[in-house]
Amino acid sequence: MNTGDTFYDKNEGNIKISGAEVRTYAGATRTVVYANTSQTKFYWDTSTGILVEAFSSYTDYSMHTTADKTNMWQTQIFGLDSNLFYALLIAAVAILAVIIFFVIRRKK
Repeated sequence: MNTGDTFYDKNEGNIKISGAEVRTYAGATRTVVYANTSQTKFYWDTSTGILVEAFSSYTDYSMHTTADKTNMWQTQIFGLDSNLFYALLIAAVAILAVIIFFVIRRKK
């Protein structure tokens, strides 16, 4: 869905997508679309369509729900996919080990 698109929800009626932004959910930076109803602000992940966050305010209570874990995407470390981050880390350690090996060998 994109900004301006409308869909029907049986509990809320017609919901219009207000905008899109980048937010972090379950350890990864995601592009989400959001919409407001009279009582709730919703955020949906654009690539999966999954509801990742909602803020609801009622007369007697308010509620904030957010996705904090999922198997639908990988967590990110410093903005990188965790598998890529660890691969780069292993490569850096291997290169450092080779450099240390040659420096020690050269001194002998």
